[in-house]
Amino acid sequence: MSPKLKDVSKNVAGLEPTLASAGKWIAGAFTVGAIIAAGKQVVSFASHLTDLSQKTGISTTSLQKLQLAFQDSGVSLDTVTRSIGILSRNLISGEGGAVQAMAKLGLNIQQLKTLAPDELFLEVADAIGKIQNPTEKSYAALTIFGRGGQELLAGLTGD
Repeated sequence: MSPKLKDVSKNVAGLEPTLASAGKWIAGAFTVGAIIAAGKQVVSFASHLTDLSQKTGISTTSLQKLQLAFQDSGVSLDTVTRSIGILSRNLISGEGGAVQAMAKLGLNIQQLKTLAPDELFLEVADAIGKIQNPTEKSYAALTIFGRGGQELLAGLTGD
């Protein structure tokens, strides 16, 4: 090996501890950055759940359960909670088409009025999910839940 090449080799060898240390620092920085980002997402999600809970009267625990139930179908929690609001409004106001559709599903309207919003949603969603005819299922979802009913169909399996 030439003397110049030996010098370069020594210099590079001398940099190894520094480069190794820098590599660890960079890896640590990315790890810390990822942890901070994940923490921010958790705080943001918790804040969103709290806001939805206050708006809907549904506990954060129940909101999380609804999210888990619909996320695999690609239905957002915001769509579910909007649909719950429309369902509640239609039921309490006696909106003719929606109330008739719920009665046609064999649901007791007076009993539905006594349920908490999330329980009401699950009861009605389960009944719609059991409809075999896709056209009737779509009509019932749209009539009862409004425009969001179309999106909900992916998660309304009747199980």
